[in-house]
Amino acid sequence: MDPGWGANRCTNAVCVTAYRISHLRRLSVGQSRLPAGCDTNAIDYGRDTGCHSSGDSSVCNPSPDLHDRGGNTNTCSDDQPEGNRTADDPRGQQDRTLGQQSGNEIRAGADTEVLFSIWDTRVEDFRAFVKESRYDATGEMWALSKDGWTQWGATWESPGFKQGSDHPVVGVSWNDAKAFCAWLTKKEQAAGRLLSEMVYRLPTDEEWSVAVGLSQESGDTPEDKSAKVLGYPWGKQWPPPKGAGNYAGEEARSDWGVISGYNDGWPCTSPVGSFQANKFGLYDMGGNVAQWCEDWSDSRQTFRVLRGGSWSSGKAEYLLSSDRASNTPENRSANHGFRCVIAAGSAR
Repeated sequence: MDPGWGANRCTNAVCVTAYRISHLRRLSVGQSRLPAGCDTNAIDYGRDTGCHSSGDSSVCNPSPDLHDRGGNTNTCSDDQPEGNRTADDPRGQQDRTLGQQSGNEIRAGADTEVLFSIWDTRVEDFRAFVKESRYDATGEMWALSKDGWTQWGATWESPGFKQGSDHPVVGVSWNDAKAFCAWLTKKEQAAGRLLSEMVYRLPTDEEWSVAVGLSQESGDTPEDKSAKVLGYPWGKQWPPPKGAGNYAGEEARSDWGVISGYNDGWPCTSPVGSFQANKFGLYDMGGNVAQWCEDWSDSRQTFRVLRGGSWSSGKAEYLLSSDRASNTPENRSANHGFRCVIAAGSAR
């Protein structure tokens, strides 16, 4: 099925992607390296941009925000750690960061600037990538079974629970996410919809921290920084307030335990944008799926970083904004996903 290539384009090429990343939010980390304009784009995979003029720059019309779109009746065991804490466990290891907002910009300390997708890459987005590129993203995926988390043949298309096309894709490795970004970069540049000096990539660990609202952290690596700043995406209280995000609440079947006094209505994944966005307009910066980042987690360069917790997170420490999980780049798990950013420079 044709994913539907849009023909409209914004004046500024950075926000003109016909096969698009939902809305984008500008995130500045130090010196600006992106063209101005198009800070809040209606860039949505396979839909028309609907650009219009706004002041001196051309921006894109945002699609309607979605909040608390109910629950579903899937039954999922809930509290697989987002990558375990022991490196010898094949599911990975669990590790344990507030930028200042100015207009549409979120600023921090390093010399990068990115446009952040407001939500995770969806099933329909990944499906279009696989269909066109014939990329094989199957094999050795960890998913739920009657025996717990095992490799029983699940795939991103059939993860062991029901998903709609607007749910975040799961069961994708860091390598798979990078392949998606490289494919989209090449496609958009060839079509003249993305500047040659711009790329799609995963957010860095530092960029992700700024986007979730964390101040500067101490530590040389993400592993060193993990869980040193206390606080959750919604604030300080525990349990989470109603509608805080898609975590392992009382709606979930669990052999591990759930968050007592919390129910988000979704035993497994939920449609992207189902819960309130954060102050920067970004959805699911906590819960739904743990998100791959560019960085190595550790100085040994064995594990890649995962941030944000997921639908299977039921322990308070795993829900901290500063918590880091980590896993091997080839690991595929039913609670791992990713979001993209547009940035200047070559893809890593």
